[in-house]
Amino acid sequence: MALSTIGTAGIADDAITSAKVDSTTTAFTVADLVVTNGITAGAGITAATSITAGSELIGNVSGRILLDASAADTDVGDEFLLDGTDGSATNAGSKIVFEEGTDDPNTLLSTDLTLDGQVKFSQNYELNDSNTYVKLASTTISSSVAQIAFDASVVDSAKYDVFYCTIRNLSATNNQDDIGVRFSSDNGRNLIDNSGMHKYELVNGNDNGRNFNKAYHPIADDSEEGVSVEDGTDGYFYLYNAGSSTHYKSVIGHGMTENSGTSGNYYGYKGMSRLLWTAPINYIKIISVQNNLDRGTVTLYGVRS
Repeated sequence: MALSTIGTAGIADDAITSAKVDSTTTAFTVADLVVTNGITAGAGITAATSITAGSELIGNVSGRILLDASAADTDVGDEFLLDGTDGSATNAGSKIVFEEGTDDPNTLLSTDLTLDGQVKFSQNYELNDSNTYVKLASTTISSSVAQIAFDASVVDSAKYDVFYCTIRNLSATNNQDDIGVRFSSDNGRNLIDNSGMHKYELVNGNDNGRNFNKAYHPIADDSEEGVSVEDGTDGYFYLYNAGSSTHYKSVIGHGMTENSGTSGNYYGYKGMSRLLWTAPINYIKIISVQNNLDRGTVTLYGVRS
């Protein structure tokens, strides 16, 4: 006997038993909804509140996905990670990004950024801007030391072919000491012989001259020791061709100090040196030629090409 189509209103709510719905072997279909051991939706699933997945949630999800306390509250708010979704697994472990540009620091930091606290770096840093001088290291002393040295961890002549060094309020442990600079290409184990000279001019009087054939690069002669506002040596120098393996090195700079005892004479110095050496420089030290240094600040910069 042929059966007629039964209208929806003609099926009681309890006509489909729980045994049929709960079956793990038999599927049933209602429009686009197919239920077997799970649910496959041909036209998508819309949830009025939320969807809880017992194991995996696969497919395109529109909206935010928030981790719940599935690991004793320790993973609440953790990020989702991709698991090789492109076949070759090259993107395994990549982040899922909800805001445009948050995975790209260049995009994120392209506008002004205001921080409530300090930003601290454990190592030297370099700003990617138009600054020519990159600060590499700075040393301040307040007691007697044999030298102020910058070793190969700072003097990277593979990166910088020119170095610039400033000297501020530097004094020696004894009066009439000379302030100079030495260089090395083996991190200080052997110092390079220097052919250095300087011209000097008395600032507050009539005296001038030159000294030459110095084994160090001269910054100032007869520098006074002490802690008064008058004494101490100030100056700077440039080292050229530091990274070259074929050219000799040149050093040029200026210095200013009080000397000649307690008479209050102030001298300016112009120092020039030639290092007859072709190996790259990786060590620079500032010294008192006769004794020790005991006060002042020395700062080293790399100069971009």
